[in-house]
Amino acid sequence: MITLKGTSYSSLEHLFILESNNQLNGPGRIGICIDTDTSPSSHDRFEDIQCRAPSIAGFRFGGTSAQDGGHHVFVKDNILCDGEGGDAFRFLDATSVFNRVVAGETSECDRSLEVEGGSVSVTGLDFEYDTTTSIHVGNANAPITLYSSQVESTVGFLAIDGPANAPLPILVKNWRVAVASAPSFQFLNQSLGPLTLESNLLETADSSAPFIIGTGSAFVSGSTLVGLGNYYTLDPLSSLNTPYEPGPERVISIGDVGVNDGPPSGPVTIELPTIIEGPTL
Repeated sequence: MITLKGTSYSSLEHLFILESNNQLNGPGRIGICIDTDTSPSSHDRFEDIQCRAPSIAGFRFGGTSAQDGGHHVFVKDNILCDGEGGDAFRFLDATSVFNRVVAGETSECDRSLEVEGGSVSVTGLDFEYDTTTSIHVGNANAPITLYSSQVESTVGFLAIDGPANAPLPILVKNWRVAVASAPSFQFLNQSLGPLTLESNLLETADSSAPFIIGTGSAFVSGSTLVGLGNYYTLDPLSSLNTPYEPGPERVISIGDVGVNDGPPSGPVTIELPTIIEGPTL
């Protein structure tokens, strides 16, 4: 619908982009609400943009060099995909860095965040019922930080495919993550990390599952997983340490608390010991 061509420091505000055809194809369908795929821009601001039913992406951004890609700011933008197959935010390549999403909502998208390259920092963006993994990182080249948001989901939360066998710091802090069943609540990390989970409420209604975060093949050998002060509705210790192989070489848990740690009358606050698995330091 809107394509930015080589702009810098532009501002789009208070737009409502609504598709007019509920069919899967044909005139009136929205592929992308706002796009800078072929003509990259930078330092642009998007505030109060409402995008409804995109089939490809609500926002799609990329760049060709470090000077003309990224540095975008999104404030109070809502992408309601309505199950039409689009991603909410899609960042295409390595030059799309230093992007910031501040407040907003996504609903029934394929993925809320698709990071094929570059990086993003998110604060206060709420996800509802993505159809695949809520956050997918294909080949980011800078740290990714996710703060103070919440997600309602029936699928996996975070999948990191790359960069394979290379460091990629990712922080998930102050989130409420609620899923229908623990097997869907997955953190998959094929980079070396570290993946740090701090002060999150990680909950599931599936009391039959033995743990929330499965390691094993979900984490590439040599990676690091850190849990700091999280609250789990299931046992966090088995969450971080079952099974060991191949799994992270370093698993560190400090102050993680689970409902199973407390007496029958309810959970108590305890500090779990630090656990370090891996080669001798």
